[in-house]
Amino acid sequence: MIGRIIKWLNPLNPILDKLSELYKKKLETEDFKEKLRIEAEIKVLEMRRDILLDEQKHAYTAWIRPAFALLMWFLLAKIVVWDTMFGLGVTTLSPFVEKVFAIVLGFYFLTRPLEKVFRK
Repeated sequence: MIGRIIKWLNPLNPILDKLSELYKKKLETEDFKEKLRIEAEIKVLEMRRDILLDEQKHAYTAWIRPAFALLMWFLLAKIVVWDTMFGLGVTTLSPFVEKVFAIVLGFYFLTRPLEKVFRK
C-alpha cells in the first residue's frame, strides 16, 4: 500500500508511464506521420521529465521537503521533550495534523534512501 501511495505521489510516474507507452507505439506503428507525431510527443515528455529532475539540483527548489520535515521534527521535539519529559504542557493534535505528521515523516524516511541509491 505504501508503494502505491509513493507511486501515486511521484510526479515522474505519469510521465514515465506515458513515455514507455509511446516508445512501444513507436516501435509498433508503420505509418511515417504517426511516428513523427509520437516522436514529438516523446520529446515533450522527455523535456518535462528533465525539468522535474533538474529542479532538484538547485538548493532553492530542493529545500522544500526538508523544510516540511523540519517543521514536523520541531513538533515531535515539543511533544517528546517539553510535554513528556519535562511535563510542562499537553499538546493535543487534531486527527488531520496527526495524519499529516505521519505522512511527512514516513515519506521523508522512505524516499530519501531511495534517492541516494538511484543517484549512484
